Amino acid sequence: MSEGGYWGYGPPHHLAPDRVRRAAEAPQALTYDRLLEGVDPAELVAAEVHPSSWKDGEALERGRYWFDGLSLYFRAAARDGDAVILWVR
Repeated sequence: MSEGGYWGYGPPHHLAPDRVRRAAEAPQALTYDRLLEGVDPAELVAAEVHPSSWKDGEALERGRYWFDGLSLYFRAAARDGDAVILWVR
């Protein structure tokens, strides 16, 4: 536990506007379908990748919502010249 409380997978990180712009460009070159190419849900379960529900046939498809939402968020931040604080809990 950190001095300021529980930080999950680590403390927050700051992305300056130029890094936000680069992050916004990445998903344009990588679609969710392309990201999933060659992904085997059984391998994710065996590797204990969180969440443990990969064996559900629709689990990978549910990730599309988060991928698309994150892409939109970064594009909006880049468009407005904003920095971003990242924190994975």
